[in-house]
This record gives sequence, structure tokens and C-alpha cells, in this order.
Amino acid sequence: MITTTTYDTDTATDTAEVRVAASMARGMRCGWYRTLFELGPVTVDAFADEVGIGRAAATGWIGRQVDADVLRVVGTDATGEPLVLLPGEHVTALLGDRGEDELSGARAMALHYRDRMAPVVRAVGDHGLRVLADAA
Repeated sequence: MITTTTYDTDTATDTAEVRVAASMARGMRCGWYRTLFELGPVTVDAFADEVGIGRAAATGWIGRQVDADVLRVVGTDATGEPLVLLPGEHVTALLGDRGEDELSGARAMALHYRDRMAPVVRAVGDHGLRVLADAA
């Protein structure tokens, strides 16, 4: 089960932003967004198995990504477990866009659906990884 957390104070929001930035940086460094891109919709357990981390760590990381709208819950599998997806419009910002053909569809989605992008992902796409470093 993926849980989300809401924050009511400015301090908690600042802390949440730092956590999101740190977790995004970790996901980029570890290649987790690439894995999500290649897997398509995936459960927490399948993601944890694929990247070699524990279920608790995977649940925490994916939960922060869902909270920040970086990942989306797109349904459930046959057992009722949530399926998460890296939205196509987020792919080039989070994987890095070096003009490779495999990202041409994602590149088009990023341009067409820019208004649907999570603000933190749009900032990474516009300004690079230093946005995450500045937030952390």
C-alpha cells in the first residue's frame, strides 16, 4: 500500500520539499527512473525486486514520488496492489535527454503536456539537477 502524507505548516512543507529533492536525486543517481521507464506500470514489490532494495525503502521512495506528483498511481494489479507509473511527460527531465531515439515520444509528451508536469519535475527539466541540490 502506498500512503501519502499531507503537511499543514510552512516548516513541514520545507522539510517535505527537502525530502522530495533528496529522494529525486537518489532516484536519478541510482537509475530508478530509468527502471520505471523500462518497466511501465509497476507495483512497489516488483520495483523493489528489480532495483534490489527492501519493500519498506521502495514504499517510502515511491510514496514521496507520488506525494510530489512525480509518479502517478494508475490502477491496481490482480491482487489489488497499486500500480505506479513514471508519466511520459516526466521522462526526459528525469532520465536526461541527450537526443536518443527511444525518448522521442517522451520528448513530444513533455512539450505537449508541459502544464501537467509536476512543478519540481518541470524545474529539473528547465534548470537541471542543481534545482534539487538547491532544495536540499
